[in-house]
Amino acid sequence: MKTAGLCISVLLSLNCLPLSAAPVNTESPITIESGGYQNGDVTFQPAIPLQNQEVAFLVQVHNRGSSDTDTLTVVLQGKDGGSVLDETTTKIAANASSLVRLKWKPTVNGWQTLQVRVLDKNRTELLIKTVTIPVVARPVYFAWATKLPTAEHDKKLKYVNIIQVWKPTWEENLQWLEYWERRGVRPVQWKQGYFASMNAEQYKQYLKEGYDKRTMPDSKSIWIDEIGGYSDYDHPVAEWTTDHLFTESIKGLVQFNQENPTTWTGVWIFRPLLPSFSQLAKSRNRTNGVDLLLCETYVNYKVTSQHNYDPYVFFDYDIDTARRQNVIYNTLLTLGTGNLEKYVVTTPGLEEQVRHIRTNAPEIPGIGFFTSSERDEIVEFCDDLCRKYWIEPVLNVWGRDILFSSFNPRAGEEIRITASIFNIGGMDAKDIQVAFYQDDPRYGGKQIGEIHRLPVVSPSHGWSDGRVDVVQTWKSEKGNHDIFVTATTEEGHVTLLNTSASKSVYVQ
Repeated sequence: MKTAGLCISVLLSLNCLPLSAAPVNTESPITIESGGYQNGDVTFQPAIPLQNQEVAFLVQVHNRGSSDTDTLTVVLQGKDGGSVLDETTTKIAANASSLVRLKWKPTVNGWQTLQVRVLDKNRTELLIKTVTIPVVARPVYFAWATKLPTAEHDKKLKYVNIIQVWKPTWEENLQWLEYWERRGVRPVQWKQGYFASMNAEQYKQYLKEGYDKRTMPDSKSIWIDEIGGYSDYDHPVAEWTTDHLFTESIKGLVQFNQENPTTWTGVWIFRPLLPSFSQLAKSRNRTNGVDLLLCETYVNYKVTSQHNYDPYVFFDYDIDTARRQNVIYNTLLTLGTGNLEKYVVTTPGLEEQVRHIRTNAPEIPGIGFFTSSERDEIVEFCDDLCRKYWIEPVLNVWGRDILFSSFNPRAGEEIRITASIFNIGGMDAKDIQVAFYQDDPRYGGKQIGEIHRLPVVSPSHGWSDGRVDVVQTWKSEKGNHDIFVTATTEEGHVTLLNTSASKSVYVQ
């Protein structure tokens, strides 16, 4: 197509890596403006695609010229001219736009590179756009609650897929709800968790207010801030697990979920995660109830207010309760990002909190943040922790999973050592090397046998997700020994969480 005065621009943006574009026909008036993932003129729904589930690929095409276009074809295909995944046609009036919708079903996980091509009516290529996005093998949830002055700050987030929209007027809320939906993010409306003056019926009606005014009913989503308020926690600890906690607001929430099963609901819990709260949530065995429990394990607030020497006691209590109540796959721990008078939030401190969660609760499917800080480096660092510890492969070895065929071997006896290598991340981990040692290899421990090579450890492997067992024979030597197992890889984009573990054995 070569029409004087015609300028078509396709503004592409993703919630992941920056995009690149190259004109194919240099004489064509078609241009591409790459403004980063904030613009939202090309987006995926959902924001973080899941392997083997259909993804909607939206492209907003603008005709900034003074003439109407002939038929244009927008094509989605694999990297470097790979197979065509989907295509559609459109015509655009002068100074107008057209939103085209393409479909894609990723069959593998990992960082996937695709191309968007725009063709004229003769299928002459006018431009190519290359995009790279993450595809995960299991669902991940990254929740952001913000009270920052401007929602523009939130647009810098790459990996958010659940976000609070909290603006002064309904009209402003609706604009932001629509913006995040275009990016494939679930926008949720904030709801207060406790009204002393409301009974269950009144509270149920309050939860229904607002979201049902939407024009997009499939996107109804709310989350509730600290349901039950603080009054329940004035009671003795012995009463925390009793039905006394089912206040009128909680009863109203139960009724709301029963009557509105398609509405996504989340509950933020500031105090300890109680069994009674856990019973509100969905689980792998319960299909009704709250979709997500968000435990406010804010080290910056709780350590300072309670003068705690162990910052992770709150993490461990909630993890243990969620696991025992079978809701750990529907639970997120949430971190605070704001400085306090006696506590400064740092990037190493935040990463150590995340490492603690991943080591002690590998089942937890994501993380939440209360974004009370305007420091870009903190917000961007938290965003990248989502990629590093949930989206990409995460290798881990636990000493508890090192097993011996005999726990009381005699010197010279040949026994089998079994070690489990875990990938608790969202993508396949490749080219893994596993080694066994008699005693600590850092201090002269001897390697046992040859290095085992695992071509891939998928998040779907094993009876426990992302697990591959490796067996090594060992001719035992008399005395006390620590058997070490290490897992390493030279493959990029793999997070090494704890990749060396040991277990003691006494050889008679």
